Amino acid sequence: MTREPAPPDAAPAPAPFPADGAALRPRARRLPIRSRAGGMAVTALCLSVLAALGMPLAERYGQASPAVAAVAETVADAGRFEVWFGGLPIGSLDFALSVDDERYSAQARAQPSRTIDTLFGARLAAQGEGLNDPALPRPTRFELATRFGGDRQNVTVTYSPPGRPQAVQATPEWKPRDWEIDPTAQEGVTDPIGAAALFLTPTPPDALCNGAVEVFDGRRRSRIELDAPSARENGWRCEGRWMRVAGFRPRDLDKEPVPVAVDFAASPDGLARVMRLEARTGYGLAVATRVVAN
Repeated sequence: MTREPAPPDAAPAPAPFPADGAALRPRARRLPIRSRAGGMAVTALCLSVLAALGMPLAERYGQASPAVAAVAETVADAGRFEVWFGGLPIGSLDFALSVDDERYSAQARAQPSRTIDTLFGARLAAQGEGLNDPALPRPTRFELATRFGGDRQNVTVTYSPPGRPQAVQATPEWKPRDWEIDPTAQEGVTDPIGAAALFLTPTPPDALCNGAVEVFDGRRRSRIELDAPSARENGWRCEGRWMRVAGFRPRDLDKEPVPVAVDFAASPDGLARVMRLEARTGYGLAVATRVVAN
């Protein structure tokens, strides 16, 4: 049975880029996993939280300021986020990003903790590329591979013209559902990797958040909204919500939006970089924190 999320704790200010490479970690709490099915559901949710949170900020490039345009000229970044659920470490996510004034490409790979891997054998990897449109990234290809226990899934979405889904290939094929949506009818969307590429791109503080974007992952359409940033010690925080739009079970469409928050810190070059992400789900608090290199 789904539990109501606990009241939000006072969130700490995002840390600056420290010299010792430490990453902020949430306070540990007990996370009961009473069944294989329940554990797999929790694992899937946690390992995919970064993909869900990697959707919010594509619209920031619609502000078309000279500072934003300068960031988009050439950006290459790579790093790792540690992922926690209910205060317990459940894995990490490595990403590599390349963005220039015309195209983007990015890859992400989730690695579960030893305990989660032993119990459920979970894996998640995604990659994508497309055109770096100022208003919304326009993907040309998106690939996702997942494994949870003995269940494996590979999904490829191709786009023609860029930004408009042309075909979705799932192996093994998805079971038909009454609530399925037509991929070719999805306009005004990007894919998770395309949005994540812009989300992780270092950004001028005056261009943070205050926008929304809709994302199609090959089967479901969702929407992320982030409000205007609030200043905090050593950085900024954007709060918002993740909402189901189409392609979900009818009973899931009626659920309340999931509160999300993103913390940014100022780096030495004056740009804002994502340091911490959280989603307060019905199962508990999912948190991802950036691991800072020495």
